[in-house]
Amino acid sequence: RRVSRLRSRGVSRLSLRAALEAQDDIATTLLSVGSETRGLSEEEAVRRLARHGPNRLSAAGPRRRTTVLKAALTDLQSLSLLLIGLVALLASPANLPGFLVMVLLVALTAVGALLRNRANRQTALDLAELAGTASTVLRRQGNGEPDWRTISPRDVGRGDRVRLGPGYRVPADLRLIEAQQLTVDQSLMTGDSSPVAKSTGGSRDPRQLRLRSDPLDPPSLPNILLTGSFVLGGTGTGVVVATGEQTYYGSMARALLHDHGDAW
Repeated sequence: RRVSRLRSRGVSRLSLRAALEAQDDIATTLLSVGSETRGLSEEEAVRRLARHGPNRLSAAGPRRRTTVLKAALTDLQSLSLLLIGLVALLASPANLPGFLVMVLLVALTAVGALLRNRANRQTALDLAELAGTASTVLRRQGNGEPDWRTISPRDVGRGDRVRLGPGYRVPADLRLIEAQQLTVDQSLMTGDSSPVAKSTGGSRDPRQLRLRSDPLDPPSLPNILLTGSFVLGGTGTGVVVATGEQTYYGSMARALLHDHGDAW
């Protein structure tokens, strides 16, 4: 439910890198991410990992209780309520019970903010744990022949070519290069567990218009696979366009950690 509320607030806090890559033809995307037909060399993969960091989400430390309480108590609605109650009390001592009720409401708001802060952090940590399955990428040693290798998802880098099949967890945001009857579960991002068909067709392909709702809504794009999605059927190959906290999934987790919501 928290994820659904976050998505409903707009896309300004969520990563649109994958969505932007979906608008270009595949040749432009491959050039943009520096992907090679024969896959990345192990040396280049190491360099990119050092430059961009591992493909994982950073578990930010919890906000201090004093910070959370200060934000809740200095909220405009809380201050307005206290001010109204104080004015009523000064006007007549008989309004003391009402004033105490308002103070109690503000106190409950602060307690709710503390509980929500803890729950949001736990949600983000749970999201990070879901991306732990192994990944299959096309790699090579120097100028040698490339082959498909199984590596840890944290070692997947931008420009890697990733192969997917039933039961695979998508390790990073991918632009599809090949797809055969590919369907995925995107419920982690959308809350909808219905299978979603994916293909190499871009968002400008008229045949794919019925599969999308918004060119700036990554989950709805037919040629994009998002981190944390689960492959239900078919096979596919995609090129990594974003990793770690630069992914749509990562930006959602980051926003959840800083999303303490409105108190009222």
